Amino acid sequence: MEPSQDLFDKVMRRLATEEKKWQLKRRVIFFAALTVLSAWGAWPAWQRLNANLAASGFWQFWSLLRSDFNSFGVNNQRSLLWSLLAALPVMSLSLLIGLMVVFLESVKMLGKNLSLIRRQ
Repeated sequence: MEPSQDLFDKVMRRLATEEKKWQLKRRVIFFAALTVLSAWGAWPAWQRLNANLAASGFWQFWSLLRSDFNSFGVNNQRSLLWSLLAALPVMSLSLLIGLMVVFLESVKMLGKNLSLIRRQ
């Protein structure tokens, strides 16, 4: 009894589909871990940003802007605005924004790969 002629093709197609499934599963695991890590890292980054905002005096400028907006508009609009911008802790803010972008992108890719797995 001899094997059918297309047996080799069937086996190779099956191996290719199994390899694709493994690649998808690895991507799902990677993006799930990346999602968890970026969410986990966002809390310390948020705390650091709040501490840096308080240390730089940003909240005092912000409070002045909100409480006395009419005099802000009349008197020295530019100097207070520049002071507000200069008090922003840029590194902490960019770290938090970067973590948020990584989190959102990994959630997007995780959803995309999970939908590909469900289709198969």
